[in-house]
Amino acid sequence: MVTRMSQRNYVLVAEDDQDCAAVYADALEVVGFDAVITGTGQEALDTVELYAPCAVILDRGMRLADGSDLLEALLATGRIEVHRLLVITGGPIEGCRAKAIRKPATADDVWDHVRDCCAPKLDARDALA
Repeated sequence: MVTRMSQRNYVLVAEDDQDCAAVYADALEVVGFDAVITGTGQEALDTVELYAPCAVILDRGMRLADGSDLLEALLATGRIEVHRLLVITGGPIEGCRAKAIRKPATADDVWDHVRDCCAPKLDARDALA
């Protein structure tokens, strides 16, 4: 769960495979984002309720949550828009409301999505500095 939060933008990584989650989080932290990893759907929802992320990386095949149901629940919070979600799945991507890519996802895949979602926030923050 969330153990720290800085003033920087953060990305929620909802992934129950610890190795995959670590790869995504490390890639994001290298380029200046806080990555918060949650291993269950409930942790992801709780985190979004507390802190609105600039992007979400969502494993559609989490063991303790149906990825499609979790995607809808995250959107229902009103704290994340569909274009800020990247669904990563080993299964079919057809019919997914959010941008979806098949596993294995690379650090570049994750960074490209986060950059596209969070660049306006980064530009605005830099203008205020």
